[in-house]
Amino acid sequence: MRLRSEAGLTGVTGKRPLAALAAAGLCAGMVLSACSSSSSGTVAKTGSSASASSSAAASSSSSASPSAGVQRAAAFVGQYLGVPSEPSVGSAFNAKAAAGKLIYLIPIQLAGFNKTIVDTAQAAAQQLGAKAVIWPSTGKLSDYQQGVEAAINAGANVICLEGVDPQLIAPQLAAARAKGIKITLDIFGDGSSSLPAGFSGGVNMPFSLGGELEADYAIMATKGHVDALVLTSDDIPQTPDVLKGLHQAFQANCPTCTLHYVNETVPTWPNFGSATAAALREHPNVNYVIPLYDNYAQFALSGISLAGASQKVHMDTLNGTPSVLSEIKPGAVVQMDIGVSAVWLGYAEITNALRVATGGQPTVVAGVPRVFTTANVAQAGSPPSFATGYGANIEAPFKKVWGI
Repeated sequence: MRLRSEAGLTGVTGKRPLAALAAAGLCAGMVLSACSSSSSGTVAKTGSSASASSSAAASSSSSASPSAGVQRAAAFVGQYLGVPSEPSVGSAFNAKAAAGKLIYLIPIQLAGFNKTIVDTAQAAAQQLGAKAVIWPSTGKLSDYQQGVEAAINAGANVICLEGVDPQLIAPQLAAARAKGIKITLDIFGDGSSSLPAGFSGGVNMPFSLGGELEADYAIMATKGHVDALVLTSDDIPQTPDVLKGLHQAFQANCPTCTLHYVNETVPTWPNFGSATAAALREHPNVNYVIPLYDNYAQFALSGISLAGASQKVHMDTLNGTPSVLSEIKPGAVVQMDIGVSAVWLGYAEITNALRVATGGQPTVVAGVPRVFTTANVAQAGSPPSFATGYGANIEAPFKKVWGI
């Protein structure tokens, strides 16, 4: 579906111009039906900025030097190339009391990054004598509804929603709370997001920071001459945060860069292959493809190949999936992936769930990202893994708060 674009405005999946979204402090609306759409335009010079970011240091003036923007982008990316500092894992609790507790883990999709999180959480629960059930979600609303209903019927102590928009299943969650089931919200929002009312702690992800790093790396790599195809998935509730960071960085550091958009919902991610190929044929000057999440990078890569663009197009993305990290090589299409250890996230998810199940105080913790490029991807392991490249011992801080 082709959608209108306007000079000086960037439409998020062709729905609304960025200028209007930035003025409202928003970036994207929810798309609940399976669809594909695309649009294009130059980045709007709205001057939006964020603290602790490369855009915070930039002027919103259109007279800013392009080379200065490239320098800011490179300096910001450079801050995240090293091993991240050890994140907080929350307070200690009586982990021995977790024996016999039942936890239901409901991911947005049981694949890749998200599967590693729940697999890790399940294994960690077993170490403490608890049982964690993984619900086989495929990205459909009915999966989430049925998962919560199954947890209620099984008498679960805690339900962990991982990346799932709780507003979509509000009636089911209300029914669970009525049965005394606690609900945690994991991978739910930006690094500084406040936990919505009614939830018992959770795990944050640096989504807007990820979007900013995606933009800044492309700006740095092209020396400020980005013509990018941005692949979005608007039914993921964290997408507005990623787009917020991405747009802020482009506005601050490369306001004349050009962005085009293609959107697919989670169940239709395989369509990114043909959609990417079609968009590259329509926009032959594209030099960067930016899948907001690397979960669907494989489909984008097939589309790039199908369009015969593998020699002129590069990619950066977010999530640090090992199969995508293994694609990072000099001269290859994939040049950068931002990772947050899915193993760490799994331990954090189950630690809070069991803390809540045993009567402890809910906590909110946040993952810390690392940028992987050709310069440091070897530190992610050979082959890469979700557990390597993020510090010496991910498990140790959690066992400390467990008291074992």
